[in-house]
Amino acid sequence: MIRQATLLVTLCLLAACSVTVYEPVDGPPPHPVDVAAIADATPKPVVRTRAGNAESYTVLGKTYQVMADSRGYQARGKASWYGTKFHGRPTANGETYNMYAMTAAHKTLPIPSYVRVTNLDNGKTVVVRINDRGPFVGDRLIDLSYVAAKKLGMDEVGVATVAIVDVTPAPDQPDRATRLYLQLGAFQQRETAVSLKSRVLALLAAPVVINQGADHLHRVSLGPGDSEQTLHNWREVLQAHGLGSGFLVRRDN
Repeated sequence: MIRQATLLVTLCLLAACSVTVYEPVDGPPPHPVDVAAIADATPKPVVRTRAGNAESYTVLGKTYQVMADSRGYQARGKASWYGTKFHGRPTANGETYNMYAMTAAHKTLPIPSYVRVTNLDNGKTVVVRINDRGPFVGDRLIDLSYVAAKKLGMDEVGVATVAIVDVTPAPDQPDRATRLYLQLGAFQQRETAVSLKSRVLALLAAPVVINQGADHLHRVSLGPGDSEQTLHNWREVLQAHGLGSGFLVRRDN
């Protein structure tokens, strides 16, 4: 979801008439929220699909390059937050924005990523999951959910100076002599294999290869993956889109 500042847009429909369209004003929920009862996001190994992870995108005339990896990311800058105006709307990766969840938007970190955010004005710290793009206003670095902002004590001031550190867990490393793949199918017709490859590439930001064996079958493989957990996550995405689950293949380097 690409957020912009609240706009007042006047549309001239005819030479003699116009209509003024007002965007709803963003803000906190209408009732108090006990943020102490809401836990921080729990970092866990991630699977990154193409949703929200285009190599680059352009907003308001500016092009942003999405990072391939979040590991080692650290930054300081301005944090803002978004609430009722976007609650229930799609985020950049197709999830639904929930202002009561510990999430945030970032312009270039891969989705999802986990970051620790520290309010440098009061020392309060939270961990959030990046699932959206933005903010695109001024020099702001991260856009927090309402609850995350309230836990940081910045919900009333609106903007705060923060430090951000990536805390996305490193994936488990398999045996260096072995690579892990999912074999998705074996086909007599190369066209069928190519079609499956295209469907998988539309869902997952991972390598898909076609190999022809001595039996002349065209085998479609996904990988290599960096851990069995990664392959499990891939399987969940494939199954959700009716592409089966494949089977694990270990190949020596």
